[in-house]
Amino acid sequence: MIFDVSLALAISVCGDWTLHRLGHLRHPLNAVHRVHALHHERYRGRRFLSSTYVGDYGALAYAPLIVIVWLAAYATFPSHTTRCVVAFSGCFALASDYLHSHFHTAGSWLERFEWFARKRRYHFIHHRRNSKNLSLGGLSTPVDALMGTLSVAVAPPDSRSVIPCSF
Repeated sequence: MIFDVSLALAISVCGDWTLHRLGHLRHPLNAVHRVHALHHERYRGRRFLSSTYVGDYGALAYAPLIVIVWLAAYATFPSHTTRCVVAFSGCFALASDYLHSHFHTAGSWLERFEWFARKRRYHFIHHRRNSKNLSLGGLSTPVDALMGTLSVAVAPPDSRSVIPCSF
């Protein structure tokens, strides 16, 4: 059981970082980049927040890749391990996406928590420097440190300029 959970955690945090990194690799066949680039166009410069989060169909772009990882786990590990990987990584992806949407929502109910303010600043650094802080929901910071993409030095202010939702 400890192996299953440890493997699921490793796949989740490394997968989060890797898939987000893939979203920044320009290539004509990289649909993930095309979708993710829309997000960075909407939330750029000093405009990190909107009154309502404007989704960019990122989940649809990333979902096939996540399913491929799950199929690889199914082909490689026993069924109880695969179930653990699918359940844990699925919950991890949902939590990461949920946090990410709230990072860009002005007046989010999560703003009252200091940990959220730290994770939001961490994510806004990424929007200033695309090659840094590739943990989508701020849950994979150890992988950022390991891969040399962690940045905490240039924290932008928590911008209050709200983007009107007319995209």
